[in-house]
Amino acid sequence: MLERLEKDYHVKVYSFDGALAEVDVKSWQAPAVPAEAPAAPATAPGGRRDPEFSDEELQTDLAGAMAKLLAELGKQDLGGIIVLSDGQDNGKGKLEPLARQLGGLGGAFCAAAMGAEKPPTDAAIIAVESPDTIYKDDRMYVSADVKLDGLDGREAAVMLYDGDRVVDLRNVHVAGEVFRTRVQLADEPKKAGLHAYRLEVKPKAGKGDSQIEEVFVENNSCALTLSVTDDRTKLLMVEGRPRWEFRYLKNLFTGRDSTVRLQYLLAHPDRFY
Repeated sequence: MLERLEKDYHVKVYSFDGALAEVDVKSWQAPAVPAEAPAAPATAPGGRRDPEFSDEELQTDLAGAMAKLLAELGKQDLGGIIVLSDGQDNGKGKLEPLARQLGGLGGAFCAAAMGAEKPPTDAAIIAVESPDTIYKDDRMYVSADVKLDGLDGREAAVMLYDGDRVVDLRNVHVAGEVFRTRVQLADEPKKAGLHAYRLEVKPKAGKGDSQIEEVFVENNSCALTLSVTDDRTKLLMVEGRPRWEFRYLKNLFTGRDSTVRLQYLLAHPDRFY
């Protein structure tokens, strides 16, 4: 493919992980030299990270690479960009603005998928939604987006800890090699103050199976901090006459909302109030 493109275009080759780097075309086309021993994975089973790999080398930031490439090219006549990737992008940037910028330059964008069809075994907490503060005796709800890849047919437990104590648990059945689901857990803290919560996902080994070895274990948990308060909001309501709106708010805050301490002043109460 590269030889065909070079007949009509000036071709530049780049590699990217957490950063973008230009690659010499001739060295890239040269046959690979067989290694004496297979390279060790960046993260060994059990979560031990290989010190030979930097943080940048453990990332795949396509948006960052595209932004840097477009900045380097400037207003050059761009024919197009071809990306060879497995699609496992974990960068924080968004591609949509860069796609519009590329379209404004008149360049085409083509993506070619490569890599293994089966994803590596990995369970992860992808995203979490939870409150920062609640009142004592209120119920706290946590929603977690969970990834369970390479675990088809197995079970996984999603647990919510308050300190070292499990306060809620959900079991998930994995239906597919690439599986995503949202899990909701809850707790009702009885003590005011700061609570150190933790979400954790743990795949379960089946009968007769050995222990599950994941490519990453650092992403199996997520820490949460919740502030629990027993202070009530103090509310003073001053009104001239007992209008319908005043009666509604008084009944709402005195009888239905225990988090509000209401005091009110009526300047001209009627004799039936």
